[in-house]
Parts: sequence; C-alpha cells; structure tokens
Amino acid sequence: MTRTASFALLVLAASALAVAQTKPDVPVPELLNEVQFFDPSAHALVKLEKVLSKMETKTKLAGFAGAKSGFFLENGASPVRLPGAEGLTFVVRAGGTGLMGLVDPSQLIRFYRLDPNGGRRELLLQSGGGVFGGRNRSSDEIALDYSLMQEGVYAIVSPKRLPKGEYAFVVMGMGQGAMGGSATLFAFGVD
Repeated sequence: MTRTASFALLVLAASALAVAQTKPDVPVPELLNEVQFFDPSAHALVKLEKVLSKMETKTKLAGFAGAKSGFFLENGASPVRLPGAEGLTFVVRAGGTGLMGLVDPSQLIRFYRLDPNGGRRELLLQSGGGVFGGRNRSSDEIALDYSLMQEGVYAIVSPKRLPKGEYAFVVMGMGQGAMGGSATLFAFGVD
C-alpha cells in the first residue's frame, strides 16, 4: 500500500471514530422544538405534557391589591410523572441543516419550577403586592446544561436532583405566536 493510500485510510478511520463518538445512540424527536424525556432504562423518548399557553395578567382590586403575570396551567399536577433522579436527560431537535442548524436552544428554551395554587399550576414571571405592600416574586428558573448530540439535536441535562414538584420547559414563541405572548410548555411532575 502506498503512503498516500495509508494516510487516506487513517484519516477515514479517524473521522468515522469521531462521528461515532459525537452521535450517541439516543432517539431523536420527530418534531422541532418538542422537548422529550430520555428514559435510559427503556432507551426511548417519553413525551411530556404539551400545553399551548398565552401569557396572562391577573389583578386583584384593579391592581391596587396586587397583580401577577405569567402562564397558568389547569390541573394541579401533570399526568406525566418522572422519577426524582439526578441528571435527568431531555432531548430536543432545535434545528436542521443550513440556517436552521444555527438555533441555540439555550436562548429559546427556559426551565421553571411551577407554583401550585388552587388546583392549578402557575409559572409566575412577575408578581407584586400592589399599593398595600406585599412581596414581589417570580417562579424559580432552573439552570440546565445543553450539549450538542448531532447537528440540530441537543441533550438537556438537569445538573442536580430535582425535588418533588411540578416543572415545565417553556419554548418561547417565534413569529406570529411571539407577538401574541404565547409559548408552548412541556410540563411534568417529579415524585
């Protein structure tokens, strides 16, 4: 074998190994921007509760007694329940090839712990006590680790154990949906 052929074979083998290492054997969601849980025991994706929601502002006594703005989900608990394990992994297909591959999911997707209130779940972006005082607060945003699995497909990992409660990924609207203040939420509960 000539030196050139040997070198070409070595480069081909090295690139095949690099591709194999950068593309883990994890299923890919069919739809764009749909966050799904990766169940390692079943080696499958699990769909989360998908809710299209519009940002609302609710006031008490025309705002004098306070107001809150955010997303409000019916039912006190999500039908999708996940185990309380450390390092839960989620997968999202955030782009494809070309310009669609330039989407950064860490700028598009946020993760929050939801607040239970009267048989429903609330994601408060802002809450205030009005002229009579009270405390200002918002739902807790949780930092996540994002890593590229393959072009346009990302793994989203919670770096620490999620306590028992209700959670949601918020995929901010784009285009016409963003103008109306709508977002898609992917909710689940941790037992």
